[in-house]
Amino acid sequence: MKRLSLYLLLIYFFSLATALFGYWIDTDKPINSFAYQMFEVFALSLVIYVVLLVVFFAPYFLFQFFRKMVKGNR
Repeated sequence: MKRLSLYLLLIYFFSLATALFGYWIDTDKPINSFAYQMFEVFALSLVIYVVLLVVFFAPYFLFQFFRKMVKGNR
């Protein structure tokens, strides 16, 4: 279980880095306050986090489920 929490943390840091990179390369002139812009970065990182969780952990848990099914039938 310790390994799973490490994966979750790494995925969130990757999504946060992706959102910050998107904020950094944005060429539009900011019209909102800095706090609102950071809220947008945080919200975007959460959206990216959820997408990455579905992409990476759906197959992970599916394979574990199938592995338990195969071991249970022996």
